[in-house]
Amino acid sequence: MANNKKKKSRELILLLLAVIIVIVAYIVLLNFKDKKSSTRSEEETADATKQIVTLDADSIRSIYFKNESGEMTFTKDSEGVWMYSEDEAFPVDQTKVDSMESSLSAITSSRTIEDATDLDEFGLINPAIQITAAINDGTKTTIAIGDEAPIADGYYATVNDDKNVYIVTKAFYNNFKYNRQEMIAVATIPSITAENVTYLKVENKEKPNFEVSYDENNAADFAGYTNWTMKQPYETNVPADVTALTTLFGNFSSLSFLACVDYNAADLSQYGLENPTAIIDLTYFEEYTKTDDSDSTDTTSDAKSDAESTDSSNTTDETSTSNETAEAETTKIYKDLGLVIGTTDADGNYYAKLKDSSAVYTISADSVTNITEIDAYNNVYHYINLINLEALNKIDIDMKGTTYTMTMDKTSQKIDDKETEVTKYNFNGKEADETTFKELFQTLIGPSTEREIPKEYYDNNQNQTPVMTITYHFNADTNKDTVTIKYLPYDESYYVVNTNGVEYFLTDLRNINKIIEAVEGYQG
Repeated sequence: MANNKKKKSRELILLLLAVIIVIVAYIVLLNFKDKKSSTRSEEETADATKQIVTLDADSIRSIYFKNESGEMTFTKDSEGVWMYSEDEAFPVDQTKVDSMESSLSAITSSRTIEDATDLDEFGLINPAIQITAAINDGTKTTIAIGDEAPIADGYYATVNDDKNVYIVTKAFYNNFKYNRQEMIAVATIPSITAENVTYLKVENKEKPNFEVSYDENNAADFAGYTNWTMKQPYETNVPADVTALTTLFGNFSSLSFLACVDYNAADLSQYGLENPTAIIDLTYFEEYTKTDDSDSTDTTSDAKSDAESTDSSNTTDETSTSNETAEAETTKIYKDLGLVIGTTDADGNYYAKLKDSSAVYTISADSVTNITEIDAYNNVYHYINLINLEALNKIDIDMKGTTYTMTMDKTSQKIDDKETEVTKYNFNGKEADETTFKELFQTLIGPSTEREIPKEYYDNNQNQTPVMTITYHFNADTNKDTVTIKYLPYDESYYVVNTNGVEYFLTDLRNINKIIEAVEGYQG
């Protein structure tokens, strides 16, 4: 019995010993694996910064690459400009080739597979991309890029005849995946400051034309608040609103082409550019300031480059100002932007080109809508007869068979031994109070237009009798003719506005009725 107990104790001790040995062995194995993992991690980290190609970017003279879309070779001329070897007229996207050059100057690998025996395993028998860079002395470096590495963030690659396979970055791969069309430089449309526009004409194939022009020496309205004239779509000129036009011109400030589809189009008809959807002509200026003790300072960004990128004929207007330290000279250079809009492509974008160029680009549908589908009325100066009282000497108001006359008689009187101009206000021949007279005048000139007259009105409403006619007589100093405003019946909400015989717009009936009431009830 005692022997059995001793035997069991021995077995228990041996079993416990075996467990301890297993635990110790496990701990040793873990430590070994940790050390091995740590060593591998350090090796991989070091490998991630490994540079496998080093070239002096300035010494690279040609870059060849081939991908699934085809192959291209670019050579650098003595000025550092990249040219397409097969066509010197090809407008090379310099930024893209510069990125290729930069990436070739320092190629890194995140992992190295040494002495790879089966290149097909990495997609390198028929590589997705092949690249050859040649430097000044004729030395060439060739890189082949295969499949995407399933775990590492990059692509398998080989360099020259090296037996090793490397993993290069996705960024390096992406620099060489372009097709021929994507390597065409896209022309830059100048960034135009809205306030610097002086002319815009939009000729539309299926919509009314639109045309506005600025004249700094002549106001388009009666009071001199706007120098913008709208020449189309109305049959006669009407004043245009400067605030609304500035918003419209803002659509040109960020206008840009999306892509070049044909840099030397022989057949424009396939893009709808022989019989275009729209033709746009815009004139604007850029300002430069130069002082006598400094070089010329351009107040716009890259103005010279912009001038060369548009089909422009430039004119110069110079003004000068001075201060205590230097005389500053401001020069305006006027430029023209001509844009032709064709039909749409499969994506709904429009084909377009600069007026005197054969290169065809695409431009977004939204951009075209913003610069061609213009609501003319929204850009009209809406005040009907906003006139400065000082410019007048007489106002005749005819309504209901009665004429009311307001006059402003200016005389010179000696006040405090000084000759002073004095204005006397009269209503129907009787002297009127200045305050009430001016309040009535403000009521006369207050109305604005509300909307365009529908076309059907002109077919059915001829020789209407005016509800009221107001004739403004300008004084001799203004050199202006009289202005006659007639308000004609339209419906229960509006009157037709007839300005010197021209009818385009309607005005709120209630505002005109207030004028009638104010004139009839005026007591002076």
